[in-house]
Amino acid sequence: MDWTIKKCLVEILLHAQQENTELALSRIKSFKRRYKKYLLTVNEERVVQYLLLVEQYAMKPEIIKTEKFQKTIEDFIITAQNGPKDILIMSFLSWLVAKARKTTIYETTLNLLETYFKIEKK
Repeated sequence: MDWTIKKCLVEILLHAQQENTELALSRIKSFKRRYKKYLLTVNEERVVQYLLLVEQYAMKPEIIKTEKFQKTIEDFIITAQNGPKDILIMSFLSWLVAKARKTTIYETTLNLLETYFKIEKK
């Protein structure tokens, strides 16, 4: 189930990245219908919250430039770090942060992993 959920999230991000708005929103709607109840029962509300942020971005890409939305993303990352530590989860977060900060996803992922896992640079 975990793998399937992550696969669906990757599909959604791919469509959002490629600006296939209608398809991304359709996948989001389908994802919510199929997995929301399960995610809430296993205490993974952060996936639902993350999907809401992606949905807002897909519907209105210019929202990523607003200070309020960027603050929401930053706050979400802080709370998401309290959950299970998973590199794939941080990669999902990095995609959204990279959009907000206008950086590469790779650099953003590395930076988030350093803070997420408290890695010290040598």
